[in-house]
Amino acid sequence: MESKDSSVLNKLIILYLIDKIDVPLAENSILKACFYENSWLEYVDIIPALHQLVENGFLFRKMYEKIAYFSISPSGRQCICEFYTKIPLSIRTDIASFVKENRLIIRRRQEYPTSYQLNPDKSYTVILKIIDPTNATGVTMDLKFIVPNKNTAKAVAEKWIASAPTVYSSVYEHLIDE
Repeated sequence: MESKDSSVLNKLIILYLIDKIDVPLAENSILKACFYENSWLEYVDIIPALHQLVENGFLFRKMYEKIAYFSISPSGRQCICEFYTKIPLSIRTDIASFVKENRLIIRRRQEYPTSYQLNPDKSYTVILKIIDPTNATGVTMDLKFIVPNKNTAKAVAEKWIASAPTVYSSVYEHLIDE
């Protein structure tokens, strides 16, 4: 069973990360940052801490395309201001470095999600999206197309993150007369 002190520290680490990154974070991005890429938290502690932070009003939770995004509330910012010294300096430094190096990557990964799926004819459907958690629907663009094989699907998915803004701009310019 987890002690109260470590439970509080876990929540402070999550708040500190979300505050520093300053963009709504998807649940999987929080898991990846706190557990898979760093060892700030244990996997089993992250989801309960997120839900408790939402319940207590320290985080906002919004759903877009069946994905939960978390952003810090004014109460959460106040909590960090008052208690950030409870987070060990080494972890605060790690989080600050991680955010500096990965903010753009995380943002693009969340805003330009990709996936692909095998079709009955052995071709693949590639699904490319542009997500904007600040607009009402969350989805700005949803593009699907068929490619001949898995290698092509992977290549398209990898290129999407870098090329999504250009593709969107081009499509918009060609289709919208203003």
